[in-house]
Amino acid sequence: MDTANIRLKLLKEWATKISQASMLGVFTKAKFMPNEIVLVNGPRAGALEISAGLNAGKMLGGLSADDYALHRQFIPWDFIGDPVVFMSGRFVRLEAAWPMGISDRDIPLASIGANPKDVNRWIAGKTETGATLTLSISDTIPHYLFAGITGSGKTVAMRSAIYQLAKFNQNKFVLIDGKYGDGLNIFSNIPNLVGPVVTNQDIDEVRKAIAWVKAEMMRRYSSIHETFDQLILVIDEVQSFVDDQAITGMLADIISQGRGANIHVFLGTQHPTVENVGGAKVKRNLSGRVGLHVNDWKASEVVVGGTSPRLSSLMGAGDAYAIAPNNTLRTQIAYADRRLIEQMNIGRSDFEWPEYSLEDASYSGASFSPIETAISITHAFERKNGINRGGRDLLKEKIRSMTGASIGSPKAGSLRNYGREVFEEIARLGYCISECEEENDS
Repeated sequence: MDTANIRLKLLKEWATKISQASMLGVFTKAKFMPNEIVLVNGPRAGALEISAGLNAGKMLGGLSADDYALHRQFIPWDFIGDPVVFMSGRFVRLEAAWPMGISDRDIPLASIGANPKDVNRWIAGKTETGATLTLSISDTIPHYLFAGITGSGKTVAMRSAIYQLAKFNQNKFVLIDGKYGDGLNIFSNIPNLVGPVVTNQDIDEVRKAIAWVKAEMMRRYSSIHETFDQLILVIDEVQSFVDDQAITGMLADIISQGRGANIHVFLGTQHPTVENVGGAKVKRNLSGRVGLHVNDWKASEVVVGGTSPRLSSLMGAGDAYAIAPNNTLRTQIAYADRRLIEQMNIGRSDFEWPEYSLEDASYSGASFSPIETAISITHAFERKNGINRGGRDLLKEKIRSMTGASIGSPKAGSLRNYGREVFEEIARLGYCISECEEENDS
């Protein structure tokens, strides 16, 4: 019997046990028959998704109590690590990792299909259903966070993305490696690399590289009629640089405003805390997440944005959750063979980073007049509250009517994004204050 059939047999046995226990009232005081049990034959873990109707909450509580003590009794194989239980949509989802003999952790990129024929997309890996998972850079997901401890497969996942995206000449890269070059130096001679790969051996070079990206973003917003290649700033082990306020300030600006200038950011970290990814402003804009194994629930919550699923239950070596707004998929990361990556190193220009200056790195919001800023924040408020649905064009018209002056579309786009960012921060602080007052009153 092949591996897939062995796993399927075990899943059926598990589902039968869970169904019988439900009808005996083991998980809840009420006896019930699950409406549906879906078998999930994943490469690294097996799972059941149980439609329990009105009994879902009680079933979840019973299976997750006392470190999943009850859940453990029903798993019909010698699972590795800890099982988990959480709500996945309307289903109660149970997961347990396969033992080594029937686990599939070795998925070369070449084994699951050709690279996507799209400048914005890359193959991330294989999902639990055996489907190929493709991730993309888009207006909804302009930036990505890759998080996981040593051995989780974080750098492998980042390399695979770079390798595929670098096949398109329209994609340009700035690469910064907080592992002294061990992670990203393999791309040091690809043709579409801007400047040399810089590392934490020379923090001044890191400042220069990020300042260049910031200056390029501002240049793009001031150039009305040009079209620009996609620029991707990749920083592995970003926690190596967050103590430098100049770096974190520039990074926050690039992440909050880069999308409109076709500039995108991939950040990687072994230690995902809000501080280690550059602060709340940066984390909030990293809407794409590739979450691999982390050590504890706090780190998991930073990446996932909630209490479940738990990244600490993942098995390492590429076992991951791909997380996008409104969608989470457990995935085994596919890796790009080192030999294939090295074949891309066919030479690049001898561009060197210009000298870093605080003026070049200054916040682009400072170029907006007070009245432009006020109009932009008001515009964001109106849009949020449904008074109008206008975007950049309506903002331009408001500024023209209030000031008599016209602004170009790139500046209007930057001003619109800045106003939204300020408004969201004001709204967030207001919500926090309201909540705190309610707690104090009670």
